[in-house]
Amino acid sequence: MNWKKNEITTELGERVNAQAPIIVSASRSTDIPAFYSEWFFDRLKKGCLKWKNPFNGVPLYVSFANIRLIVFWSKNPNPIIKHLNYLDEKNINYYFQFSLNDYYNEKLEAKVPNIDYRIETFIKLSEKIGKEKIIWRFDPYILTDTTGVDELLKRTEYIGDKLKKQLNKKWNLEVGTCAEKIDLDKYDIIHNKCIDDDLMIKLFSNDKLLMDFLGYKPASAQLNLFAAEPIAAYKIKNLKDKGQRELCGCIFSKDIGQYNTCPHECVYCYANTSKEVVSRNYNAHKANPNNETIIGE
Repeated sequence: MNWKKNEITTELGERVNAQAPIIVSASRSTDIPAFYSEWFFDRLKKGCLKWKNPFNGVPLYVSFANIRLIVFWSKNPNPIIKHLNYLDEKNINYYFQFSLNDYYNEKLEAKVPNIDYRIETFIKLSEKIGKEKIIWRFDPYILTDTTGVDELLKRTEYIGDKLKKQLNKKWNLEVGTCAEKIDLDKYDIIHNKCIDDDLMIKLFSNDKLLMDFLGYKPASAQLNLFAAEPIAAYKIKNLKDKGQRELCGCIFSKDIGQYNTCPHECVYCYANTSKEVVSRNYNAHKANPNNETIIGE
């Protein structure tokens, strides 16, 4: 599947074709809410950004002309909260995947703020946007020589008890894998999806353009041809993101982040390969924060 393209004018005055996604992921590759929220909203208001393919370095322009939904991923979304009114004013839908772990003592997330600060941020964000639009993820669960199962469960319980008034259901988490091929259904371990069409339908069913893209047909009072019962709601599209792993449940979106740009320095992170490269890229961004690209070049 490919996004429709719009012709845009770059800041250098060039006319180029740009992908015009309906769903934007911000981002699997870096923490945009924590470190790049000013840049993101500047680019959103200007209507486009430039993204570089991480595998071949080829640049691609992304237009926001058709945007209907943003999925934010973050360990510390506090810096972006002040910008969210703009999305509400423009009727752009959004929800958050908030990874709220506690590996502070192990220094597995070296630059992530302490747990109580992030709990307060979760509460603040939930009170602003509504608890249905913020998803708590204790992700990943990591066993170490000093951190066993009981300790991880104790930390999960601590966070859950603090957040219980801000969650959309009882705080006990569903256990899920991302895209592993092993079938763990007998242990009640599900295959998860983060860019989630079912959640979008639940939260934003009044957005016709988004629902048309998802192929969602709402329930109808009209009787079907074979029985005197109303027609139930259904989906007519398979929007699996083929750019993700085979068993990943996420639907198609455009991720606008870049690898080697997240200063959290989590030791398990797949998106960073070198602290030196991350530091160089982040310094380049700070030197040129209004650039079309996230890394300021």
